[in-house]
Amino acid sequence: MLQRLHSWNIVLAFTLVIITGCTRISSSDSAFERRVARVDVLTVNWDSLTVSPDNTRVAYVDGTGGKSVVIVNEKRGRPYAGIGQGSLTFSPNSSKLAYVARKDNELCMVVDGKEENCYEGIHLPFFSPDSRRLAYGATSSGKWFVVVDREEGEPYDGIVEGTLIFSPDGNHVAYAAGSGGRQFVVLDGVEGKQYDQIGSLVFSPDSARLAYAAVLDDEWFVVVDGNENERYDEIGADSLVFSPDGNQLAYVATSYDTQFVVVNGNVGRRFDGIADTPIFSPDGKKLAYIATFFNQQFVVVNDEQEGNNYSSIAADTLLFSPDSMHLAYAAADSNNGWLMVVDGREEKRSYTGIWEPVFSSDSKHLAYAAGLDDRRFIVVDGVEEELSGGGIIVEGGGKIVFITPDSLYYLVQSGADIYLVEKRIE
Repeated sequence: MLQRLHSWNIVLAFTLVIITGCTRISSSDSAFERRVARVDVLTVNWDSLTVSPDNTRVAYVDGTGGKSVVIVNEKRGRPYAGIGQGSLTFSPNSSKLAYVARKDNELCMVVDGKEENCYEGIHLPFFSPDSRRLAYGATSSGKWFVVVDREEGEPYDGIVEGTLIFSPDGNHVAYAAGSGGRQFVVLDGVEGKQYDQIGSLVFSPDSARLAYAAVLDDEWFVVVDGNENERYDEIGADSLVFSPDGNQLAYVATSYDTQFVVVNGNVGRRFDGIADTPIFSPDGKKLAYIATFFNQQFVVVNDEQEGNNYSSIAADTLLFSPDSMHLAYAAADSNNGWLMVVDGREEKRSYTGIWEPVFSSDSKHLAYAAGLDDRRFIVVDGVEEELSGGGIIVEGGGKIVFITPDSLYYLVQSGADIYLVEKRIE
């Protein structure tokens, strides 16, 4: 869980990738397509491809004539000597785009094509949940500080990368800073107690509570509302999560070579390992996570196993339906393929890959992207439809989005074109 204090590298080299395919994406009469972007396959940096949360804007870095240009839906920005790797960031409402660019000997924050502050080094930009505010770490004259709404905070020896967060209501800013070999949390400009190391930070959904992992004398513990909890050998990286009502806090802890989930100080069952972050159901009554025991993985809900054992379960696919009644995830089958499991029942079709499962708002439908060797599919309620071209874009924030309970859309790449496809569920 060691956190590093450093700035971001700058992309100066570009990758050549050519993807072929036809322009007709879907064979279904229930699908509508429109092109949202066209990329130059000879100069685009595919690793930079970033999709807005609403799936309607596509940004990427293009390298032409030794310069780097950010292109958003075919509109070119200003050329720079380099663009910060992984720095293209859309606001949650998809209306703004921020990134780090090299200008002369400095790095500048660029928001919607306009340069803001420039420094010797800059961390990734971070928007508030309401998209009104922007924050990032920066360095100048050997000191690091956080810039919020273009105003610089107190200087420190370092800002712990990945800890900068806004509260859900956007009114509070917290991060971990380092000074004199110690680390501490800064909440709205007020420094907290110093520790040997600070891990992940998380606000409660109502923005009233702040929790984080800390280390003192080689022991890990969670600090909630300024109070230190039980000490363990380790706290899982980024495993802290509040329930939707903010009354429960769960995280993964390690002690005596076993891992377990702690909920409001209560220790759960011990396993050989626990994957990723536990998830609460929307109603807050269920807590699910993926556990490992004797080289087998399975899902645990409220400390009881649900479903079969598998050789592997994809941690990023575990999700509850909006009504909290259904639980789905992708698991590896006996033939090294992947299949979708819903409420403990395996779907019949196995794939070489499954990505971005999502429930409809009424919890009646489940959709996901899938691949079988070089074939690509959109699967809804277990019924697959094969896609032409490069398949559904799931990198850079691309995903399947339900517009209504009975219609969804997603982005598909075909050759140099990127299409937004809207599909009705019949």
